[in-house]
Amino acid sequence: ILYLFVTAMTKYAQAGIAEVTRSAVFGIDGESILFPNALVKQSYIMIARPFMVYGAICGIAIYIHNKNKKILLISTLFVLMDSMMMLGRKGIYSMILVSFVAAVSYRIKSRFKVSTSNVVAVLMLVLTVTGLTTWRLGGNLDLAYVAEHYVVTYHTGGIALFNEKYNDPGSRLRTETTYGRSTLGGIEQYLAVGLRRIDSGYRAASSETGAAMDERTTIGYANRSPITLNAFNTVLYTLYLDGRHLYVVLAGILYGICV
Repeated sequence: ILYLFVTAMTKYAQAGIAEVTRSAVFGIDGESILFPNALVKQSYIMIARPFMVYGAICGIAIYIHNKNKKILLISTLFVLMDSMMMLGRKGIYSMILVSFVAAVSYRIKSRFKVSTSNVVAVLMLVLTVTGLTTWRLGGNLDLAYVAEHYVVTYHTGGIALFNEKYNDPGSRLRTETTYGRSTLGGIEQYLAVGLRRIDSGYRAASSETGAAMDERTTIGYANRSPITLNAFNTVLYTLYLDGRHLYVVLAGILYGICV
């Protein structure tokens, strides 16, 4: 992870921060700027990243029970590095959400005290999110634009994209059912590696879903200019694709119980 992180920062600096896109990182339009080949990319996504999430969850649980911060700090550092080199903020948002739940649980269990290390950890997460946002905006951080584009437009746009696919009788969302394969796509990715030796054209449902959601779609207009978004169909897309309305309801109930 450290090697890939250093490599990523070096290549991004050479290519120009504002010019690097997530498509270039994942190699959607050609070769990846980060990963030397598909094997390294798949190994990182399927092995390293799940261990980061697992380590973060275990680190928080261990910290709550016996005050040991080592695993939590190491996992948090890895998540921050991953978010920076993959040009994404999902991992950081997940850490903030899990940390919030952990803080509430810790407060219920015992009297919660704000320590210097807790404040530093929160500041690191906030600064990383701010830095990534500034990076993707080409070094110009306009808070009004960030609030409008990343908070309002992203979320309302996600619902608009899902609604457009839902109202299109010929869309993949309405014509196919993946029966849990989209939601549990990470598991199928492991099976797909072996199945491709039998059928080279085999693709996991999550890969097909990702490719479908990557298509840019015009969702509206602002100042006579079209607003186009992709990959933001919300989690409703995969849930509905897996089992229609019943799966959306059951998955929501299950998620609520687990949380």
